[in-house]
Amino acid sequence: MADPRIVTATVTVGFGVTAGADSLLAEVDGRTGGLNKGKTNFRPGDDVYMLVYKSANVSIVDFVASHGSLAYDSGNSPQVIAIDDILVFANEREASVSKPVSGAWTRTWLGGSLGNMALDADQITFALTIDPSTVVKPYYAGVALLGYNTQADVYKLTNTMIANQDEYQILCVFVGEAT
Repeated sequence: MADPRIVTATVTVGFGVTAGADSLLAEVDGRTGGLNKGKTNFRPGDDVYMLVYKSANVSIVDFVASHGSLAYDSGNSPQVIAIDDILVFANEREASVSKPVSGAWTRTWLGGSLGNMALDADQITFALTIDPSTVVKPYYAGVALLGYNTQADVYKLTNTMIANQDEYQILCVFVGEAT
């Protein structure tokens, strides 16, 4: 039997592919110093803060929750979040980070360098320019640590109590439109 003290929050995000790599991602704010104070499991009735990341060409056109009240939190938006991502290049000239890049970024090759890279207009994809002098064989591999900032809009889910239920999920959907 499931522990009745454990309640989970789920965020489901729909994606639609148009020209380019438009980006929309939502997640519960599980950061240790974040708005949920590191919590990712909640008790019935708890308020839940979510972070919504999007590329610059995407606008949120609608959002809905299966229960409770979901609202944009202008007092906490936007959040600027420092990210460290690992990019892996295995005979591929492109790799993607997990969140849209906002502003400057740093790269550290972990092992051999494959040269320079540039951020694509989608704010997620990095294109690699391979220095031929670093490739001994017709195959290449490289791992880069990328440090960057991203921005997230904050949404708050309130009124989450469901009567006569000890364990349940609430679905939150964010709809974006790319230009």
